[in-house]
Amino acid sequence: MDMLMDAKTYLQQARQAVKDGDDGQALAHFEYFFDHALAENQAWRGVRLSYCLMEWFDLGQRYAPARERFMARQADILSAFEQSQEPELFNEYRAMHRLSQQGETPLAIFINLDQHQPQLALQCSEFLWLDLLADHQWQLAYRYMGSAKKRYDMFWYKWDMALTHISQQALSKEKMKASKVAHFSYVHTELKLFLMLLEQMSDPNFSTFQADLEAKCLQYQLA
Repeated sequence: MDMLMDAKTYLQQARQAVKDGDDGQALAHFEYFFDHALAENQAWRGVRLSYCLMEWFDLGQRYAPARERFMARQADILSAFEQSQEPELFNEYRAMHRLSQQGETPLAIFINLDQHQPQLALQCSEFLWLDLLADHQWQLAYRYMGSAKKRYDMFWYKWDMALTHISQQALSKEKMKASKVAHFSYVHTELKLFLMLLEQMSDPNFSTFQADLEAKCLQYQLA
């Protein structure tokens, strides 16, 4: 690999190789980006665990060596996590498992950590807290929730960030509205799960947050 090329260039070349049908080159560039992007810039963290992995996994649907490397790396990362107990490796395994749906589930791993290594579980909890909600693991989710107010505010912070991103796009009025509705629906789904958690656990914040959410749903016509 050309060490003079930056991470962005490797990702671009991986995508171009996919378009050109050069699957071997695409695999090499995706894996190189995955391995080296963070050393260049920590800002690549999100892209590395989302677009890079998704496109690598998609490549594996038509190119067996790409899938084999993906699964091998997933297994290696789990092994490295078990040995080093580095929370970020747990997050990497979770991101890969979400795509492959193969191997031990992150939830099962986390439940075991909660039972036997609670401090490590606490360090890993933020990476799959929403997964705990989605799986209706109310007791676990509540235990690792932290401040209910901070959690609630974080949902709206994500919405504000989405609005900022949408407003920066060159979209027609209709497409911008559709994008806003789609993003709000996503946040709304997460918030409904969050409210279910608070209701299940008889949290005193439930009524206040429920009323606030209903008001915002009416504002965006999602009630």
